[in-house]
Amino acid sequence: MIERKLKIRMKETARGAEDHVHDKLYEKGQTYEVTESLAEVFIGGDLAVEVKPAKPSETKVVEPSEKKKKK
Repeated sequence: MIERKLKIRMKETARGAEDHVHDKLYEKGQTYEVTESLAEVFIGGDLAVEVKPAKPSETKVVEPSEKKKKK
């Protein structure tokens, strides 16, 4: 089973193991992409917050003017 990933920003430095075996240090203020289950542990323990992707802004296409300069 492939577990989906979430982006989190650490509120506190903590250790965690995505594979439940090899732990890693997750540092305060840094953003990480981790498995959903590890994200839930950190978020539930108030150690991290989820980072939601920014909503794309509306982009307007501006066509170049085709006016020719008179000589």
